[in-house]
Amino acid sequence: VGGFGDAGCFSFYPGKNLGAFGDGGALVTNDDALAARIRAWRAWGAVKKYHHTEKGGNSRLDTVQAAILTCKLRKLDAGNAKRREIADKYVAALKGVGDLTLPKSPPNTTSVWHLFVITTDKRDALLKHLNDNKIGAGIHYPLPIHKQECYKEELSSLVGTLPQAELEAPRMLSLPVYPEMTSVQQDRVIEQVKAFFKK
Repeated sequence: VGGFGDAGCFSFYPGKNLGAFGDGGALVTNDDALAARIRAWRAWGAVKKYHHTEKGGNSRLDTVQAAILTCKLRKLDAGNAKRREIADKYVAALKGVGDLTLPKSPPNTTSVWHLFVITTDKRDALLKHLNDNKIGAGIHYPLPIHKQECYKEELSSLVGTLPQAELEAPRMLSLPVYPEMTSVQQDRVIEQVKAFFKK
């Protein structure tokens, strides 16, 4: 895990499959020099207590979050398996419904289905219908990164060069997927998606 590239980063944001009760994350690397530099950076640039060689941040995972993640790690595989069951059921039940495009796992991979993102030209109306029916569907990442205001200067040259991202962003909708989701709850989501497209 994390062996591709110079470093791998993991988010432990509460909504992730392995989420803490607060913000957190981890970085892994096989590069000893990079690891030492990152360790120093996360402690305000200190290579040892009160000795700072460069400016850094305060980015240490606290003990409480680490303990919570350790407990949750034991249930991660079962939770991911449940997410796969939910995704498989969505795909089987929603195939051919309206103009929906359903997600697919690339060949020779096993998705953990952090999100189950569908696309439709009627995204906003479908979202309203689901929310009106007390279904917590949502929009993740409504603007591609290269179109975010804060990256305007650095990434403005990319506007228009990433047509797929620009096409899909206003069409994407995340349906609920979480390990504790019951079959009855999922059936209700499926029924409401189908009901919307029958109108």
